[in-house]
Amino acid sequence: MTNYLEAQIADLAARDEDFKSLIRELCDGVSWNSAEFYGQSLATLLVRIVQEDKALTIQHVPLPRILPMRVNKLNYGSIIYCVCNELLRPTNKRIEAFDNRNVLAVINERRRFLRSTLLRQRKPRKSQLKHQHTTDLIKRARETRGIWG
Repeated sequence: MTNYLEAQIADLAARDEDFKSLIRELCDGVSWNSAEFYGQSLATLLVRIVQEDKALTIQHVPLPRILPMRVNKLNYGSIIYCVCNELLRPTNKRIEAFDNRNVLAVINERRRFLRSTLLRQRKPRKSQLKHQHTTDLIKRARETRGIWG
């Protein structure tokens, strides 16, 4: 089974014209050149969209073809269907829940999931802060007695 999110965009675009259109529409939607992503993976493209906090709507795409397509209208074995399925896997949602919604809704669902995981900053625990403080004290003590000790 192919991992479509980690595969090179150029390899998948050579095999499927619809996937090439999807990448072009995604890049046009956020005003990027699609040629610069052909050596990278789809996951890299999505993470970069999340990191730069780009809005992604159909109104931003000049000639949408794949993004407004309904998920239940996709061919079962097509690369776009498999990509949508892989996009929803970490969110614990099934692709059948998106039957009457478009491909862009699936991408935005994964975008929301990535955004919450990438932007979440955990505060250090009390034990971690205590450990960091004691190691800093030990380092300072070693540095100061290095010459005389």
